[in-house]
Amino acid sequence: MKYYYLAVLVLASVSNAEILYDDKTYSGNIYGGTGCNNDFTLADVFTLDSGGGTIESIDWWLTGDGCATASSQWQISFYTEANTSPYTSPGDTLWQEYIYPEITGIASNGGSRSQWHAVFNLDPADYLYLDGNTSYWVGITYTGPEYGVYGAYSYPGSLYAYWYPSNGQWCYMDGNLIFALSGTPGASSLDRTSWGAIKNSF
Repeated sequence: MKYYYLAVLVLASVSNAEILYDDKTYSGNIYGGTGCNNDFTLADVFTLDSGGGTIESIDWWLTGDGCATASSQWQISFYTEANTSPYTSPGDTLWQEYIYPEITGIASNGGSRSQWHAVFNLDPADYLYLDGNTSYWVGITYTGPEYGVYGAYSYPGSLYAYWYPSNGQWCYMDGNLIFALSGTPGASSLDRTSWGAIKNSF
């Protein structure tokens, strides 16, 4: 497995939607990257707030010299969480699409272009609603032929997973994948209670 190490300050999401999940690592130092070509699927677990929300946009961050030409299809997947041993892992596939994200270079502190930001706004027909207080996994796979494309990760973190077909299983590494999910938040339990009280007053 290849790793790509650098430390940079990365810009925040450009999406106009409200941020539903943010691992809080893209504003700090990137520790490195894990292979993101079509022989890897990178995945990380996340949980939305209690009201849940509708996923409308996904941002993720990359390192590597090949990112400038990484314009081929990517595959984004959302999974349930499986209770596997010794760690939980991606379970059943809830949603999966092939996409063409916008990828832009971001200058690091040293002025290099080895740091990249990918963003994709979903078509409204493909929006995905996810419940709150429930663990899900997001998976990112680059399906193109270019090499030197790595999904960025950072510390502090817990674990993220990667699927390597020759192993036929999910494997784990320390750290967090650097990604964010944006969209429309769902109604919290307080909002639903308040709205019910308003309706009953008429």
